Amino acid sequence: ALEVDPNDSELQMYIGLLLVTCPDESLLNLEEGKEYSERAFYNSRYNINNRISAGRTLAIAHYQLVDRKNALFYINKTIQIAEQASVSESYIRELKNLAQRFS
Repeated sequence: ALEVDPNDSELQMYIGLLLVTCPDESLLNLEEGKEYSERAFYNSRYNINNRISAGRTLAIAHYQLVDRKNALFYINKTIQIAEQASVSESYIRELKNLAQRFS
């Protein structure tokens, strides 16, 4: 699918999510998942929900790669975007809990 539309932010977001959070360790690839999530986060053709989800995954990938500075940067940026987009309070709380865990 990315061969047909390499800038599909939704597909980038889902691939990143799978590679970073899949419970099947044989499918985990933090570096590649981080790259797909970053592409989705900065993609000019994003929808806001995809951007927020990609930002969350990107922060988790950085944290799992022991890069707390970037994990905090992306989770805080994602919280800011989510608040501006009037995302549900429960989701924002979840993002803030991740930020605390990353601190």
